[in-house]
Amino acid sequence: MRLLCVSGMYPSPEHPGFGAFIQRQVEALRELGHVVEVVANTDRRSGSINALRKYRSLRKRALKAARTGSFDLVVGHFLYPGAWIAQSTRLPYVVVAHGTDVTSLGRSDPLARWSREATEHADGVVAVSHYLMDRLALAPDTKRAVINMGYDDTIFYPRRRPAHGKKTIVVVGNLVPVKGQDRAIEACAPLLESGELDQLVLIGEGSELTAPEQVIFTGQLPQDEVAAWMNRADLVLVPSRAEGLGLVVLEALACKTPVAAARVGGIPEILPAEPAGFALDPDDTASWTAVIARALEVGSVSTGEDVGRFSVRSQAQDFAEFCAGVLS
Repeated sequence: MRLLCVSGMYPSPEHPGFGAFIQRQVEALRELGHVVEVVANTDRRSGSINALRKYRSLRKRALKAARTGSFDLVVGHFLYPGAWIAQSTRLPYVVVAHGTDVTSLGRSDPLARWSREATEHADGVVAVSHYLMDRLALAPDTKRAVINMGYDDTIFYPRRRPAHGKKTIVVVGNLVPVKGQDRAIEACAPLLESGELDQLVLIGEGSELTAPEQVIFTGQLPQDEVAAWMNRADLVLVPSRAEGLGLVVLEALACKTPVAAARVGGIPEILPAEPAGFALDPDDTASWTAVIARALEVGSVSTGEDVGRFSVRSQAQDFAEFCAGVLS
């Protein structure tokens, strides 16, 4: 297939983590033999004025690509971008819902309106979790599938665990309120004080929060360094307030590291039972400390399921088959 991928996020040299999950799928599709041209937004600036400016530019560039290239299908990552291009060029299109594009559908701004129009006319709709798919109002005959972007199994895999003797918890995600690092610090503070936990490592870009001295802020790290931290951790903690799926859960499980995660969004779909996975009640953060303390005693685990089926290559194969079905 020849695919035109139009995405609201994509990595740049300055921000290599911005939409890296989409880049991984693109590369996997190319490895499968498909031709994929990418037109994407790499500008991370927020705000309504910046958003309109960014997406006008994206639309202009994508339309040019669509009219000068020869494509079988337009793939729009996030609900809005691909729809504009497909409707203007009369190409069939698939939209991929990732999270905030779904939860913001009820708003009255242009991006929300474009998102609603996208799902109404799409030839196919993919969501990265059942949680998101269930929130989309689709016509009964719309082709649909739940397929996530997958984790990179060439990076996230079990490694030899160093005998450093320090009880360590790792949290991965940009330091923004939705990722809940403040809740991680609050829940772990008693364990740091009592000595049950030696260090809490927060990996991600953003402003540092007020925290005890045993909390380490690494800033943004390359994926191989994230995987190395996961392999030396006793627990990966996912304290998010919202998640479309929660790829960090899969990455940690691929490293055979236990995970404690807030029961939000699509996380319950991929979080295994104890001792590999520990569910945290998002409405009762006071209970988290006891659950985390119990999880810290587990050590390396077997995930209890084939996490490999969530690898980027496996998920890209499923995505390609879905796109082929849309065209048939």
